[in-house]
Parts: sequence; structure tokens; C-alpha cells
Amino acid sequence: VVQSLKRGFSINWDDAKNVWAEKFIMDAKAFDAVLSQCPNPSACISSVSDRNLCNLIENQHKHSKLAERVMEFSVDKKIDSSSSPYCTAAWKYLRDNLLSKIKNIDIT
Repeated sequence: VVQSLKRGFSINWDDAKNVWAEKFIMDAKAFDAVLSQCPNPSACISSVSDRNLCNLIENQHKHSKLAERVMEFSVDKKIDSSSSPYCTAAWKYLRDNLLSKIKNIDIT
């Protein structure tokens, strides 16, 4: 998918949604690469089930931008559910960034 996007080909997101509904995306790094090349990240994010997207966010690489991309490009930014990809992304982003700042604070 990344190579197709780099070459300027468009992706049929309805077809992708059907495939990804049957076969979960397992590689958070690869999905992050797809989002980074995608001209319409919102369509791509909307093509992935909430459960799969939450799993990808929770298992993303430490330096991944996946949580940030999901927060920025999610069409559905509901905060009424802990199983919402937007909430999962916000929590992951805050947790990872706050922890790094807390570790650098001298409290003595």
C-alpha cells in the first residue's frame, strides 16, 4: 500500500475496509507508514475497525506518530467511550509524553 501511495495511486478505502474487517492490521509501524504517505488520512483511519485501531495504537513503537495522526485525522472524536480510537490515541500520547517529562524533573 505504501509503495502504491508513493507512486500516486489511489486506494479504494471501501475495499480496504472490507479486507481489514476480515484480516486485522497487525503491524503498527507499517500502518503508520501508510498514514504518513496517504493523501487522505481520515479515509484511511475510517477504514479500520475501532478495535483494530485501538490495538495498533496501544502497540505502537515508542517513537511512532500513530497516536498523533489518529488524534489529528479521526473523523469521530467522541470522548464518551474508552474503546474509542480517539480516546486511546489521546491517552497514549499524553501518557508517553508526560512520562518522558516527569522522568526529567528533579524532585529532590
